[in-house]
Amino acid sequence: MLPDADQADTAVRTTGDPVVFLHGLFETPDVWEGLLDRQGALMPETANLPLPGHTATHSLTRTDWLLKDDRFLEVYARHLRQRFGGRRVRLVGHSTGGLVALRLALAYPELVSDIFLVSALFHGESIVKSRTLARMLGLPIIGSISARLVHRASLSRPDMFQRYCGTVQANPTNPRPVPESMREGLLACPPLSLARIVQWLGAQQIVDRFGELNLPVTAVVGARDPVLPADHQLDLLGRLPNAQATLMDTGHLPFIEAPRNFDRSFLGWLYSPASARKGPNDGHDHADADENRKDLDGKG
Repeated sequence: MLPDADQADTAVRTTGDPVVFLHGLFETPDVWEGLLDRQGALMPETANLPLPGHTATHSLTRTDWLLKDDRFLEVYARHLRQRFGGRRVRLVGHSTGGLVALRLALAYPELVSDIFLVSALFHGESIVKSRTLARMLGLPIIGSISARLVHRASLSRPDMFQRYCGTVQANPTNPRPVPESMREGLLACPPLSLARIVQWLGAQQIVDRFGELNLPVTAVVGARDPVLPADHQLDLLGRLPNAQATLMDTGHLPFIEAPRNFDRSFLGWLYSPASARKGPNDGHDHADADENRKDLDGKG
């Protein structure tokens, strides 16, 4: 089995396809804590899945196994089928989690109905080059050494971690706090496992397969994203066959920096009619991209 990072049951649930959350690099499923606290009662069933290397149980050997031939996608798919009885799911992916959501939809199109992207990554190389921490960890030998040093330096103290997370926001001098539980979760992760997924990520890109992604994609883009520039995101989103985007005055963490505006877009997507979530060949009109916990099981 693959237990979820967040299984909080609520008294009120909407009907509809289950919603599956995928966090980004150097995050944990707890990054969605605020959104789930605010809107969890309005959602249908949910699952909150960790990236490889981002839980305490992911040794370097385990992380290597999951990343080899993208086995973790198969593990995700098997878990979701078991958890939700084979029903289609709706994916929500932040940054690297967005790339993973698109990869999962390509590998298992029968499993995914639509995708909600937040500050989405399409080229792994983009984030590895743009972030000094990721660039250091991505180096084969130096990365292993850096991993231990950076892991200790950035995660040992809450204030240091909050300062680091502030650098990806639109207002780094006055950032919105991220969940402390995320720091604690990352601190428990093996440093070399985190380094390994960065090395894997540097070789990932999905743009050349955009033509195969016919399912609806809704995106939120931060206009002042220091990690993935907005114009870059919008340009790539515009190449998807069935995508629409909303631009927000935030950095890389819209759901933390501007929760009210983000929730408005998220709930609009959540409650969109099922007919609007069908593919482009279903007889419906679709807008183009707008310019303006616990862990993976140990056996696979």
